[in-house]
Amino acid sequence: MGYQVGFQCFDTLQEAQDYKYSSVAPVINQNNQLVQPEKLNGQWHLNGSQIVDSFPACSPLQQFQDGVEIGWGFIALTVGILCVAIMRRGL
Repeated sequence: MGYQVGFQCFDTLQEAQDYKYSSVAPVINQNNQLVQPEKLNGQWHLNGSQIVDSFPACSPLQQFQDGVEIGWGFIALTVGILCVAIMRRGL
Protein backbone atom coordinates (compact mmCIF):
# COMPACT_ATOMS: atom_id res chain seq x y z
CA MET A 1 0.00 0.00 0.00
CA GLY A 2 1.22 3.47 -0.83
CA TYR A 3 0.16 7.08 -0.47
CA GLN A 4 -1.23 9.07 -3.37
CA VAL A 5 -0.41 12.72 -3.99
CA GLY A 6 -1.98 13.95 -7.20
CA PHE A 7 -1.36 11.25 -9.77
CA GLN A 8 1.78 9.93 -8.07
CA CYS A 9 1.96 7.00 -5.68
CA PHE A 10 4.66 6.96 -2.98
CA ASP A 11 5.75 3.98 -0.89
CA THR A 12 6.06 5.86 2.41
CA LEU A 13 4.16 8.63 4.13
CA GLN A 14 7.40 10.60 4.52
CA GLU A 15 8.01 10.57 0.74
CA ALA A 16 4.43 11.72 0.07
CA GLN A 17 4.71 14.56 2.58
CA ASP A 18 8.13 15.63 1.28
CA TYR A 19 6.79 15.75 -2.28
CA LYS A 20 3.66 17.69 -1.32
CA TYR A 21 5.12 20.28 1.05
CA SER A 22 8.43 20.89 -0.71
CA SER A 23 6.47 22.05 -3.76
CA VAL A 24 4.38 24.61 -1.83
CA ALA A 25 5.41 28.16 -2.68
CA PRO A 26 5.94 30.53 0.26
CA VAL A 27 3.48 33.40 0.66
CA ILE A 28 3.48 36.68 2.53
CA ASN A 29 0.38 37.23 4.67
CA GLN A 30 -1.32 40.54 5.47
CA ASN A 31 1.11 41.12 8.39
CA ASN A 32 4.08 40.95 6.00
CA GLN A 33 5.20 37.63 7.47
CA LEU A 34 6.62 34.83 5.34
CA VAL A 35 4.47 31.70 5.62
CA GLN A 36 5.81 28.40 4.33
CA PRO A 37 5.91 24.80 5.49
CA GLU A 38 9.25 23.71 6.92
CA LYS A 39 10.67 20.37 7.93
CA LEU A 40 11.96 20.18 11.51
CA ASN A 41 13.27 16.92 13.00
CA GLY A 42 11.66 14.87 10.22
CA GLN A 43 8.18 16.43 10.65
CA TRP A 44 6.54 19.15 8.59
CA HIS A 45 5.43 22.31 10.42
CA LEU A 46 3.51 25.44 9.46
CA ASN A 47 3.76 28.48 11.73
CA GLY A 48 5.18 26.32 14.53
CA SER A 49 2.37 23.72 14.43
CA GLN A 50 2.91 20.20 13.15
CA ILE A 51 0.98 19.44 9.98
CA VAL A 52 -1.28 16.40 10.37
CA ASP A 53 -2.74 15.08 7.15
CA SER A 54 -3.80 11.94 5.39
CA PHE A 55 -3.43 10.73 1.84
CA PRO A 56 -5.56 8.31 -0.15
CA ALA A 57 -4.20 4.78 -0.42
CA CYS A 58 -2.80 3.60 -3.74
CA SER A 59 -0.89 0.70 -5.20
CA PRO A 60 2.02 1.19 -7.63
CA LEU A 61 1.36 -2.28 -9.04
CA GLN A 62 -2.30 -1.46 -9.67
CA GLN A 63 -1.35 1.79 -11.40
CA PHE A 64 1.05 -0.15 -13.64
CA GLN A 65 -1.62 -2.72 -14.46
CA ASP A 66 -4.12 0.04 -15.29
CA GLY A 67 -1.57 1.57 -17.66
CA VAL A 68 -0.98 -1.77 -19.38
CA GLU A 69 -4.73 -2.25 -19.78
CA ILE A 70 -5.14 1.19 -21.37
CA GLY A 71 -2.10 0.56 -23.58
CA TRP A 72 -3.57 -2.67 -24.93
CA GLY A 73 -6.79 -0.82 -25.68
CA PHE A 74 -4.90 1.70 -27.80
CA ILE A 75 -3.03 -1.08 -29.59
CA ALA A 76 -6.30 -2.87 -30.39
CA LEU A 77 -7.82 0.38 -31.68
CA THR A 78 -4.79 1.07 -33.88
CA VAL A 79 -4.85 -2.46 -35.35
CA GLY A 80 -8.58 -2.13 -36.01
CA ILE A 81 -8.13 1.17 -37.83
CA LEU A 82 -5.23 -0.28 -39.83
CA CYS A 83 -7.33 -3.31 -40.86
CA VAL A 84 -10.19 -1.08 -42.00
CA ALA A 85 -7.77 1.07 -44.02
CA ILE A 86 -6.27 -1.99 -45.72
CA MET A 87 -9.70 -3.43 -46.49
CA ARG A 88 -10.89 -0.13 -48.02
CA ARG A 89 -7.87 0.01 -50.32
CA GLY A 90 -8.60 -3.51 -51.54
CA LEU A 91 -12.14 -2.64 -52.60
